Amino acid sequence: MARMAINIVTYNSASVIDACLTSVTAQDYANFSVTVIDNDSRDNTRDVLEPWRNRGIHVLTNDANLYYSRAHNYGIHETDSEFVLTLNPDVIIRPDFLARVVNAFDRHPRIGSINGKLLLLDSTRTDFSTLAALPVDTMLIDSAGLMMFRSRRPFLRGNRKPAGSTCMEPAHIFGADGACAAYRRTMLDDVAVEAEYFDNDFVIYREDVDLAWRARLYGWDAYYLPEAVGYHVRGFHPGQSRRSIPNHLKRQSVKNGWLLVIKNDTPRSVLRDSLYIAPYQLKVLAGLVSIERSSLGAMLDLLKLIPRMRQKRAEIQAKRRRSNDEMQPWFE
Repeated sequence: MARMAINIVTYNSASVIDACLTSVTAQDYANFSVTVIDNDSRDNTRDVLEPWRNRGIHVLTNDANLYYSRAHNYGIHETDSEFVLTLNPDVIIRPDFLARVVNAFDRHPRIGSINGKLLLLDSTRTDFSTLAALPVDTMLIDSAGLMMFRSRRPFLRGNRKPAGSTCMEPAHIFGADGACAAYRRTMLDDVAVEAEYFDNDFVIYREDVDLAWRARLYGWDAYYLPEAVGYHVRGFHPGQSRRSIPNHLKRQSVKNGWLLVIKNDTPRSVLRDSLYIAPYQLKVLAGLVSIERSSLGAMLDLLKLIPRMRQKRAEIQAKRRRSNDEMQPWFE
């Protein structure tokens, strides 16, 4: 039986981590480990986690907030399982989730990542014992995988659409949403750059998109598995107001949108889709100047990172196994 390492990164997650871990430890699939990486929480997350240590949960504590990329890289390096599940602390998975995911991996050896059907969950409904009674068909989808517009803006497939009539069948997708993404370790090792699975320079936001893009370039596929069901209390949705996000995180998001293209795209592809990319980038720049001036510093961040990105890009492009023409259908 293949082993699955479940890695959960927490930061001020005291209100949700119990429900998450309860769902994880209730899995039908027996061969898995759980590691929680706490990013120096300032609430009582560590107190909540303490009793879980006696139940076999491995808890790692950082002295600073390493955010998503570094914390998950740390957790992945600490394990040696055949598969890895990155899980947000505000996600709850059904008891058969792991079994269904591992079975799909076994049936499809070229699939490097899997995204289940994540449903939107109200923050007041995190009692694991009551989820089985929720009418799934009347719920909304949170994520059925990552996809990309031709403008190079990523989006969540099926987001906020009815779960009972949308994304009902398995499908190939651009990549897995990092909130609840299952990865094949051989894929992670294959696409790692400078021993990093998620790019540490991304810090937070779009690091899962970057990994997905790199995996596709290297010849790996991503898969949507609707029978693997989870629930997510997502704090921010694409298309919604960004006002609730701290300024320093919005700055990371802007910077990472540019890094995605610099690292993974090609001049030929950018030119081919320039009628989509240019208007989107003009909209981004206009928004920075008129509305979100706190994120203008992302330009300076980008300039500082260009030398490193050129080195990473050279390695990625040298190892890519898919051509521009093979990648083009993935930009809608």
